[in-house]
Amino acid sequence: MPYTGTFILLLTTIAFCSRKKDEYRPIALFFGAIALFFILLWAGLPPATWIWKLPVLKIIIFFKYNSPFYFALAVLAAIGFENLKKENVALKKVLSILFETVVVFGGLFFF
Repeated sequence: MPYTGTFILLLTTIAFCSRKKDEYRPIALFFGAIALFFILLWAGLPPATWIWKLPVLKIIIFFKYNSPFYFALAVLAAIGFENLKKENVALKKVLSILFETVVVFGGLFFF
């Protein structure tokens, strides 16, 4: 995956950690699905790669079109910033997600 800033990834995490249901939840889920699709495609996992085996899509060079992923991250970061501005963030959720991420990547680094 190309370089993405740490602060943007933190705001993207905060977009999914609101205390109560807000009006941005469906938008966050939609753009989260787009970002997840691109991550699965970059990793070469089957649900996303099956789409790329369609006859029309075989001629497209996939790695030229990364902009939907970055646009989805920008929208998610904006939703996370809005949640911070409204003080609508569940701190325990954010800390647990960050801790799990550090444990997983730390485990991958050491093994």
